[in-house]
Amino acid sequence: MGTSILNIWWVDDSKPGHSNQTQGLISALRRYREVEARRFVPANIRHNLRALVTAPWEPQKPSLIVSAGHPTHLTLLSLAHQHRCPSIVLMRPSLPLKLFDAVIAPAHDGLQDTNRILTTSGVINRVVPSEAQESTRGLIMLGGMNSFGAGGWSNTELEAAMPVDFQIKNAKVQAVGALVLMIRSILLR
Repeated sequence: MGTSILNIWWVDDSKPGHSNQTQGLISALRRYREVEARRFVPANIRHNLRALVTAPWEPQKPSLIVSAGHPTHLTLLSLAHQHRCPSIVLMRPSLPLKLFDAVIAPAHDGLQDTNRILTTSGVINRVVPSEAQESTRGLIMLGGMNSFGAGGWSNTELEAAMPVDFQIKNAKVQAVGALVLMIRSILLR
């Protein structure tokens, strides 16, 4: 562990996926440093604007502030500005990238790595891979268009653990003309 405590504030919109992302980052940092974490909920716009012009109200300055979820962005930015500390958002933000000190986002968000953007294979979370192979446990993966291979999970430890591969081999594409032919066949009857 490091000598100083890393004081992390995290802005939480109470959505389980977003909470899991911020808690995953905090858990990973705890493996290397002593971390004290404090949860905040997104404030309304008036509170965010007031926070930009008032003096800091917290006795313990945060080392950094983290959030995930679009409703958290203004609170994240106003707290970071107020306390003059780095802001880290764990997704492609809905506000301009230049407003954030760092962005950690899954590859399926479509960002490119830069000195302030780090892309990950999949979303950061609290799951830690286990070395033990137990036949009494299982995993079910559900998802939409950004799942499996399309979600950046190809060639990862998760794919290696699954009985299938995540490569998209045969994309099914329906011709645009199919709808036209259907309409035409109805009209000709």
